[in-house]
Amino acid sequence: MLESVMLFGFILSVSLFFYQKYLKNEQLPAPAGAAIMAIGIFIYGGLHEVPLLSLYGEILVMGLAVIWILFVTYIMKTVKAHRFREQFLQNPVDTFAIGTWIAGTSMLLNVSDQYFHGLWPLFFFIGGANVLLYFWYMYQCAHSFWRIVTTSAKNNVHGVLLLATVSTQSIAILLVNMYPVGLPKWGNVLFISLGLLFYGVSVWFLIRKYVFTYEWNIADDWKNTNCIVHGALSITGVAAWMTEAYPTSAIVVIWGCAFMSFIFIEAIEVWRAFQRCRRYGIVQGVWQYDVSQWSRNFTFGMLYLFTASFAALEETIFQSVREVILSAGPWVLLGLLMMEMMLFGKDTVKRIKQESADVLQNDVSKHSM
Repeated sequence: MLESVMLFGFILSVSLFFYQKYLKNEQLPAPAGAAIMAIGIFIYGGLHEVPLLSLYGEILVMGLAVIWILFVTYIMKTVKAHRFREQFLQNPVDTFAIGTWIAGTSMLLNVSDQYFHGLWPLFFFIGGANVLLYFWYMYQCAHSFWRIVTTSAKNNVHGVLLLATVSTQSIAILLVNMYPVGLPKWGNVLFISLGLLFYGVSVWFLIRKYVFTYEWNIADDWKNTNCIVHGALSITGVAAWMTEAYPTSAIVVIWGCAFMSFIFIEAIEVWRAFQRCRRYGIVQGVWQYDVSQWSRNFTFGMLYLFTASFAALEETIFQSVREVILSAGPWVLLGLLMMEMMLFGKDTVKRIKQESADVLQNDVSKHSM
């Protein structure tokens, strides 16, 4: 344990140094919590299937915890500077991105409990704070839904709305994993059904925009977050299975819907990538970093986790599909994660170089005056 504490302190110190030197003036968008979700789902569901990386699970969890600490520190800074409402609550659609904080924290706690169970009192406390944050977020979601309905914001919706579902189901999973008593069955049914209600409302807004509105094009107006259409179903299935809230037959239906929506949405994504490459070229079209891209890693990971944990699929017509997903899934997740980290690293280096050049230019200008 002492070695783990020392290693964690070293990782945190290096990260804080890098943050203070290069990133302290960066403005993190609300969906940045999706990075914690994406990395967490890989550690939680797929890491043990990757022989070499599985030996470093503790180190990866420590690194994830450091990312979480830096993110929470940034949020606290916005509160202290009285910028929180302006940055995170002003736009009713973007407000839903706060769901990444809740789902990301839940994912961090779940993977941390796997590797550092002895710290459960700390996880218990953070989990309780996360539940309180969730109830505050539910109030904000209800308010934002009303603002969307009554304003032109309804024309700007995208898959970020589905984070209301994702955060709800992440809390259901957190409670069953972290708390010995958990919720009674009716409480689990209520939680998961509430998530499905949010899902139905959110999908209706998306259908209204993309089916009944014709002033959009796939290259520019289809958002990365729309992949949460299938990810929200996958996490709903995982929550229903882990809490035993729904019968097996109902969960099979949820898995079938999640898989079919995965095929449908990702087919659109392939077509979108093709159109963007035609219009902007490969580099500008698809090889650019955007924080919302982490949502794809999470949704792919959640489908894998749902498929891996739901063994009842072996007795259905989906058995062969399950075998393919279990074989290829961890490597697909690893590949997507490495690709996203490369894009993030490329974008970060570019911004640091630009900021350094700007500082140098300002110094030259001052000395020439």
